Amino acid sequence: MKCDQAVTNILVQKYQRKFKEVAVMRSQKRLGKLVVGVWVSLCVAGGAVTVTRASAANLYVDASATGANNGSSWPNAYTSLQTALTAAVSGDTIHVAKGTYKPTTDTDRTKTFQLKNGVTVYGGYPTGGGTRDGATNVTTLSGDIGAGSNNSDNSYHVVTGSGTDATAVLDGFTITAGNADLWNNPYWNPDGIGGGMNIDAGSPTLSNLVISNNSALFYGGGMFNTGGAPNLTHVTFNNNTVTRGQGGGMYNNASPTLTNVTFSGNLATYLYGDGGGMSTASGSPVLTNVTFSNNSTNGQDQPVSGGPGGGGGMKNSGGSPVLTNVTFSNNSAVGSGGGFNNSGGSPVLTNVTFSNNSTSGGAGGGMNNQASGSATLTNCTFSGNVGRGLSTISPKISAFGCRLD
Repeated sequence: MKCDQAVTNILVQKYQRKFKEVAVMRSQKRLGKLVVGVWVSLCVAGGAVTVTRASAANLYVDASATGANNGSSWPNAYTSLQTALTAAVSGDTIHVAKGTYKPTTDTDRTKTFQLKNGVTVYGGYPTGGGTRDGATNVTTLSGDIGAGSNNSDNSYHVVTGSGTDATAVLDGFTITAGNADLWNNPYWNPDGIGGGMNIDAGSPTLSNLVISNNSALFYGGGMFNTGGAPNLTHVTFNNNTVTRGQGGGMYNNASPTLTNVTFSGNLATYLYGDGGGMSTASGSPVLTNVTFSNNSTNGQDQPVSGGPGGGGGMKNSGGSPVLTNVTFSNNSAVGSGGGFNNSGGSPVLTNVTFSNNSTSGGAGGGMNNQASGSATLTNCTFSGNVGRGLSTISPKISAFGCRLD
């Protein structure tokens, strides 16, 4: 990662304060500091930051801090989370006080908060430090880096978890105002997907997050996952939008694990809008204690072929998701499957409730299963859905102990 003189100075100051014995070596392009069991290599121009410590450190971030801005304590906290992430190495924990933090102070839309393996980032602390309480001390990661009234200049991705494993931890934040709207062919342009969070071949640990009011052009307004297995616990996806594709809240070509997660008020729109809350094309997502409510699609529909506009709550087109203790309520679709549309793959549903979902132009107000899909339902309940609770145009559905409208 590139760095500038300001970052170099911050790190140098940090280790000057922390250690008394310092040996300084200089060359044309590098300043090195050898300190009792610690080597800090810092770039001066055009190089990379490499920091190795003998032991893990606690770093502090507080937008209101007025001290030395070196992250060593709450009074001397960094005022920028981006600076703290740059300085952090494996084993470090970053503690972040309430406030709003942005990936950059300029208008470069490609800049993002990139998570790191071995680094835990906790939000939810009061100003100046104290007891952590995310509900009271709202800590926001915002992509609103340009004009406040115009999201066309917002960050493409507020947070990025690509290339990470489970030791990259983000806990206790609101992620908002990402706008991945770059138009380009093919559709997999990385800056047209994953407005709130983009995860490519990553498996971070994500807890106690609110992912809200983000948007993407093609896939995953709130979150895009491909090729990894993120773990989400106590996460809310709220009012995210995909404007020309699938997965208003989340899109998967991956196998995430979701526990105690809520999808509410997310939207997939335009001609090919599928999966207002979640859309899965491949992989094996595992959902436990998950709620889909008031999500919707408003794309055009081709009900016989299971075309666009399906899955107000969730769309599965090729994956094998496992749903246990999941609720679909008040979701709506222009196409098939107001609650859940399965157009391919083999989902397994156990103790799943479909209530008051609707479709206005397709089949299966609660759930629809297309000819290419094969679903297994156990102890599922359908009530008050508009457009038939459960619809299938093939015999490839097995239901055990289910109660239908």
